[in-house]
Amino acid sequence: MSGGAEIVSVNSTSNNTHTIGSLTPGTLYTVKVIGLKNGSESDSLQGDQGTKPEVPTNMQLSAVDTDVLQVAWDASSSVDAYRVTYQSFGGPETDYVSSTSNTTLNIRGLLALTRYTVKVYGITNGVESLPLQGMERTRTNIFIPTVVEAITTRNDPDIFGQEKRDLEPKIRKNPDGLPEAPTNLHFITVGTGTLEATWTGSADDYTVTAESAGNLSSALTSNTTHIFRSLSPGTLYTVRVTGIQNGSQSLPLDGQQGTSKYIS
Repeated sequence: MSGGAEIVSVNSTSNNTHTIGSLTPGTLYTVKVIGLKNGSESDSLQGDQGTKPEVPTNMQLSAVDTDVLQVAWDASSSVDAYRVTYQSFGGPETDYVSSTSNTTLNIRGLLALTRYTVKVYGITNGVESLPLQGMERTRTNIFIPTVVEAITTRNDPDIFGQEKRDLEPKIRKNPDGLPEAPTNLHFITVGTGTLEATWTGSADDYTVTAESAGNLSSALTSNTTHIFRSLSPGTLYTVRVTGIQNGSQSLPLDGQQGTSKYIS
């Protein structure tokens, strides 16, 4: 460790390579190599090298506009700065900022209705950590006319004192070139922190999100049903389902449903 106590990693070896383990992440070390022959030591060969810092944690990624994604993460004590990149499906990984001390960032200039992979690297002593990464899609700039019919399915009161409802969009218009949008979105409130969503569609995969007041739960699935868990009780969520086919995304199917309150 630079400026610290000298530690002998190996007393004698005939190899010209050596791995030093059990070091501290994000720390600069001075490494010395000394030759031995007939009991005599050579002058030392030395160099400085830092270990990889810890990976940033707890990424929160959300779409705030048609061309803007917001990313936030928790700071790491072993990191001096962060590098943030974005990448669309099949595109190159591109730096948005090469070095920042902030832990919240708006990535601007993106394409509408496009899913991006965002990566955050920690940097210390010029050495990068492994990336923290997540995926999110920008918002659409296409107006989607939707007629919603409320269908009573159960008699249990929801958070509004009304009956639980299935929300079924009856009109969906897709522009040419996009996969067919999913339809027939239904909800069942399973518990105080759980929602089950089902829909109809022919896509290979689906991205499913449930969002309320900036809190986002998301998943990628090949099924046409998904259970959201660990949600907040008595909270209205906006659920969005998007089909994925051959690397392209459909227009989203949206609906709202609230979780049950705690029963006192």
